[in-house]
Amino acid sequence: MKSVIFKSRKNIPSLLWRALSWQLNFLWGKTPRPLACGLYLTSKCNFRCDFCNIWRKANNVTLPFAKARKIVDGLSDSGCFYFSITGGEPLLVDYIFDLLSYAKKSKIRYVHMVTNGYLLNQDKAGRLKNSGIDELSISIDGCKQNHDKRRGVSGAYSRAIEAIENLKKKAPQVNIVLNAVFFPQDPLESLHVLELARKLGVAMKVQPLNQHPLFNQDNSFRLPSENNLKQREQDIKRAIKILRDDSHVVNSNTFLDNIYNFYFQKDKLIFSNSDCLFGYHHIEILEDGRIFPCLEGLNWQGGIEFDGNLKTITSSQGYAQILKNLKKCKGCRNSYYICYYEPRISFPLKNFIRFNV
Repeated sequence: MKSVIFKSRKNIPSLLWRALSWQLNFLWGKTPRPLACGLYLTSKCNFRCDFCNIWRKANNVTLPFAKARKIVDGLSDSGCFYFSITGGEPLLVDYIFDLLSYAKKSKIRYVHMVTNGYLLNQDKAGRLKNSGIDELSISIDGCKQNHDKRRGVSGAYSRAIEAIENLKKKAPQVNIVLNAVFFPQDPLESLHVLELARKLGVAMKVQPLNQHPLFNQDNSFRLPSENNLKQREQDIKRAIKILRDDSHVVNSNTFLDNIYNFYFQKDKLIFSNSDCLFGYHHIEILEDGRIFPCLEGLNWQGGIEFDGNLKTITSSQGYAQILKNLKKCKGCRNSYYICYYEPRISFPLKNFIRFNV
């Protein structure tokens, strides 16, 4: 993933400076300062993915634009480098292009968005170019038949391909990354996405299938058991090796190697016995505006209501206590998300040296 961000060399000095400033600030006072933010802009979605529970929430909510702008202001003032918008489906939000532009005009240096691509026609691709967005991730999980079935929408695969072609034509400066869920019960499907990345000349990142939070106990997805996955163990190893050896895949080798551990030997999963500092350099925000140093660690419950001043929240005693409690959290043993593990593999500095040098 670092290779995508570093594709534009102008980002490197800013990231290094902010990372160094964070490191010195942390050593001095151990105060949180978000270098990266993940915003769940809306829970509305035009897909019904069988492995996702976000769309199953009882109430579909979208963050008001005024509040979204204040959040961007707070992130900008805090020295945030990386801002990622997801959902739900962000392209269902009528102000999405204005928000992307607003973020790019702030001190935030890298703006990213995740989409299923279904609504991304040439007009929207042109508007994305004008917004200045740095990276767009488009979800494709396998061959056409399986992707459409998993996403619950006929034509989902074809529209995702069209979205990529529209971006390449109308917004060639935008980094395109295929988001592929790694299904352990069908691991070789990810290799179809790899072939697609090669053909289209774009990057690819792998997200292992996880257990989403159960917002609705009825008809909710649950992860296959280890016993059910044993028969696919060799295929899982094979797929991981192929993905690891291909330059189109932007996950770190450490992350890819630990996919096997996540499914078969969690006691050996990376960071299992380490204090978690994720919330000191990352922040997550739900569509209702609640602030979390880590959604998974808090089981997507609670959080702190956004009062208009992000710095006030992150510097509060209540926030500090949450971070202290999360240091011994083992939530990541039950969920292997890119957004939690890749940042920890690269940050703080000791982890970067350990896993990347």
